[in-house]
Amino acid sequence: MLITKIRWPVPKSWVWVRIGEVTETAIGATPARCRPEYYGGNIPWLKSSELRDHIVYRSQETITKAGLVASRIEIFPKHTILIARCGTVAGRLGMLALPAATNQAVCGVFPSKRLLPRYLFRYLEFQRPQMVNLGRGVSQTHISLSVIRNTSIPLPPIEEQRYIAREIDSQMAKLQARVSGLKQVQKELAGYRSQMLAHIYERKRTLIETEHPSAGRNRRRPEAAAELLIGLLVEKHPRQKRRATSDVGDVSKLSVPKIPEGWVWATADQLCAQITPGWHMRLSYQSRGQYLLKAKNVRNGFIDLTAAGLISDEDFERCPTRCRPTKNDILIVRRGLGTGRAAIVQSDLPAAISNDILLVRPVVDTQFFLNWLQSPFGQDWIARVAGIGVRASLSSSGLKRMPVPLPSSDEQRRTVAELSEGLSATSKFDMLVDRILKCGESLRHEILKWGFEGKLLTSGRP
Repeated sequence: MLITKIRWPVPKSWVWVRIGEVTETAIGATPARCRPEYYGGNIPWLKSSELRDHIVYRSQETITKAGLVASRIEIFPKHTILIARCGTVAGRLGMLALPAATNQAVCGVFPSKRLLPRYLFRYLEFQRPQMVNLGRGVSQTHISLSVIRNTSIPLPPIEEQRYIAREIDSQMAKLQARVSGLKQVQKELAGYRSQMLAHIYERKRTLIETEHPSAGRNRRRPEAAAELLIGLLVEKHPRQKRRATSDVGDVSKLSVPKIPEGWVWATADQLCAQITPGWHMRLSYQSRGQYLLKAKNVRNGFIDLTAAGLISDEDFERCPTRCRPTKNDILIVRRGLGTGRAAIVQSDLPAAISNDILLVRPVVDTQFFLNWLQSPFGQDWIARVAGIGVRASLSSSGLKRMPVPLPSSDEQRRTVAELSEGLSATSKFDMLVDRILKCGESLRHEILKWGFEGKLLTSGRP
C-alpha cells in the first residue's frame, strides 16, 4: 500500500496534502574521510545515530567550509525536522535548534509557512511505523526520500496545528514520566539479577574453600569437571583426542575471576555445538506464514512473539537449518542497543532468526550457560568484544572466545536450582513491566492518533 493512500476522516477545515507539496526536503552527505582538512571546522555535522527523537542542540563532529563545498552539502536551517533513513535507527527524528549539515543517512524536511515544525515532528512520529515498514528489509531498513515526500498529512489551520502540537506534548510528558519510572524498575531488576548471579558464584567458591579439603574433594571430585570438558571436546573433535586434551584450561592466559575448587575454565566454543548468526537475506513480510525473529523479539529471559514478523512458507524453507532455533537453544541479540540480551527457546516453534541474533546451542545445561551469559562477567565480556550503543556488534568469534566456568553436571544442576526461584521471579516481573511498557507505547500511538483526527480540539479552543 502506498503511504499516500493512508487517510482518514478529519475536520472540514482541514485538507489532505503530501509533505512534498508544502515543504522542501533534502539529504546530506559525508565529506571524504581521507581529507582531514574537511573536518574540525565550525559547521555542525550530524550523523543518523545522533537523532534521539528530541531537539538537537549540538553535533559530535563538525566540518569546514572546504568540506561543505567539496561534498556539495546543504546547511539545513534552524527548525528543520531530521529523519534517520537507514539501519537500526531508521525513523528516528530530531529538530534542529541551530543550522547544521548532516550525512547521507539523514533527510531534512525544511520549515514552511503552512506547516509548523512541531506539528510535523509529531506527525512523522505518528507515521514512523508505516514509513519504516515501507523501507524494511531483513538485513537493512532504508526509508527513501520519495516515501517521505509522498507521505500524506492532514493540514489544519496554523493555530490549530499549534494547539494540537502543544496538547500532544503535554500528554506525552505525563506519559513519559511514568515510562521513565518503569524503565528504572527494569534497570533495578537487571542489577538485582547480576548481583544474584555474582553472589551465587562467590558463595560457592567460599563454601568450598572453607570446607575440609579432603571432605570437599571426596564430595565434589575436582577431576569431574575436567573429565567432563575432555569428554565434550573429544565428542566435538572425535579424531583429535590429543588436541581436545591440550585445549583444557587454555583460557588461563585471560583475566578471569577465581572459581570454586573442582570447576575448570572453558570457552563458549568448547561448550556449544553451534554459535552462528541468523539469516542475512532481504525478505518481504507477509500476513501469514512462519515467524522471523529479530532483536526486538529477544527480551531478557523470554522470547516475545507479539510483534514478530511473518515470512512466507517458501522463504522459510529456503532458510538454512542453522538459522532455525529449536527447543533449549539460546538466542542472543548481537547488534544495537540491546546487544547481550538473551533468552532460551522454550518450544520447537517453527521460526527463523535474522542476522541481528546469534543462535547458541550449548552441550551443557542450557540454563547454567544462560546464567553465566547474564552474569556481570558475561555482560562485561560482551560489551568488551562488541562495543556499546547503537553501533555495538557481537560476532560469533567474539562470543566463542568468552571464558565460561564449568562444574560437573550435578553441580550445574544444583547451581541452576539455587538460582531458579529468584531468577524466575525477576523474569516474571520483567515480563510484566515489559507488557506495561508496551501498553504505554500503544497509548502513545493513541494520543498521536487522537491529535491527527482532530479529537484533541475542544469547544471554545482553536
